[in-house]
Amino acid sequence: MGEAAEPFRGIDAILASELGARALERALALGWIDLLADAALEPRALPSAGELTPTGLALLLGQLKAIGVIEGASSIGLTARFRQVLEARDLLEARLWFLLAIAKDVHERFALLLADPGAFVQQAEVFRLFDYSRALTTSPEHLAATARWVSYTTALTRYEGPLLSPMLGLETARQLLDVGGNSGEFALHVVAIHPQLSATVVDLPAVCQLGALNIANRQGAERVTFAPRDIRAGRLPGPVDTVVFKSVLHDWPEDMAGRFIGAAREALYPGGRLLIVERAPELTLDQAMPFSMLANLVFLPFFRPASAYAKLLEAQGFIVETVRNVVLDMPFQVIAARKPAV
Repeated sequence: MGEAAEPFRGIDAILASELGARALERALALGWIDLLADAALEPRALPSAGELTPTGLALLLGQLKAIGVIEGASSIGLTARFRQVLEARDLLEARLWFLLAIAKDVHERFALLLADPGAFVQQAEVFRLFDYSRALTTSPEHLAATARWVSYTTALTRYEGPLLSPMLGLETARQLLDVGGNSGEFALHVVAIHPQLSATVVDLPAVCQLGALNIANRQGAERVTFAPRDIRAGRLPGPVDTVVFKSVLHDWPEDMAGRFIGAAREALYPGGRLLIVERAPELTLDQAMPFSMLANLVFLPFFRPASAYAKLLEAQGFIVETVRNVVLDMPFQVIAARKPAV
């Protein structure tokens, strides 16, 4: 696997140690990071420092120093390196939240992860948050439940989009259908850099309502619309000249992924393009793995190689044109295929 791209590389380095990550979570929760962003302080002047034992304070400060968050002794401040990481604070906090959540499940169910990844996902507590059934309605309760994971995926996409968009070849596209497009973050990015493009985001009702709030009053929002529906139970909007599945198909077994690709074919004009954007099943498994990779490790059994998607595409009558690769936090692949013109 090649070197990760920024800002993922810097965040992964900070989150390489589980104990260090937990120390950072406490420092954020206690307000230390915000205070130290403005000025260096004596350790005992930090909020709640007096409530910690001397060993506890030394451990917390020591781990923050060890992972490169703070520097100094009698007076401590944020390192230049961590200040740079904080420029993507939403991504840092999203990755930290999911890592600490999934760590509990890996600790308790590691044997199951090794033997039956599907059962691991079914039993892991963190995946109960990703309950799509609660996104089928827009009740206040369901919106609140859906918002937690939508905010997580939105933060990831905000930084993935600029690195992935050059791979998509959307310079002449005019009508994009983003299937499973979540909060519209990806669609908003691509329409903002392609002024000729408009986009329709298809996702579950609660996700679409949250998405409309996410993109409101931002550049390009007037060219992004939402079409709330369950893609398992109906036709996709169309016709359009381009359909994209970004980080969607790995969630589904092969037969369902094939069905969705078939639905995309029906939504395309003759000669239209289908883009599949997914993480590749590539992690270095014979070396010590940093804590930051745990979030991708639990999904590794469900990531498919480009060749698997090519077979699904060809089975639905598509012509695979290109496969391109780029490393973000881990390798991504962009498979571009075309519906025959006749």
